[in-house]
Amino acid sequence: MQEPNDAPGFGGHRQDHATADDDEQQIESQLARFAFVREEWGREVRLHFREAPAPQIAAAFREAGAALISIIGERVPTAGADPDMAPSGKALVVSAGEHRPRRSRKVGRRPAQTAPAEGEVLLRYFFALRETVYTVSLTSSSGIGGSVAGIYPAAHLLERELQTRLAMVFTRTEC
Repeated sequence: MQEPNDAPGFGGHRQDHATADDDEQQIESQLARFAFVREEWGREVRLHFREAPAPQIAAAFREAGAALISIIGERVPTAGADPDMAPSGKALVVSAGEHRPRRSRKVGRRPAQTAPAEGEVLLRYFFALRETVYTVSLTSSSGIGGSVAGIYPAAHLLERELQTRLAMVFTRTEC
């Protein structure tokens, strides 16, 4: 069954296709100064950026009324990466030609030495704007990214967890 045009849409809001198109154009015009690739699949839009400022991208979404759903991140191997790295990013111990995973450390004990982080940082920000979910992928070769916690306060805990897990740095600037 199809809803009439004046029926409430996702989230109980009246769906106005002209307004949704305007919001999408507003976001994309603000992001046009950064090089990006856009993919669309149903109600999901994927935007890919390289070395772009996350706070400015998040501000464009906030201005359009989008909500931040979540942030995830990972380290991805670069072109000259170590072949002994497992696809999951965990180092393998090499001993006399055999490969076996390192043993996990015991609870409460600190590791003697932390291996340096390798590869580029890939962060994915998920935004919701009306019925559309935007996946924004940001790649950083330096491991330094701008914090969006000043724009979306709920991002603070997510960024802190990513900073620890990925051995990266989020910089904060006052607006």
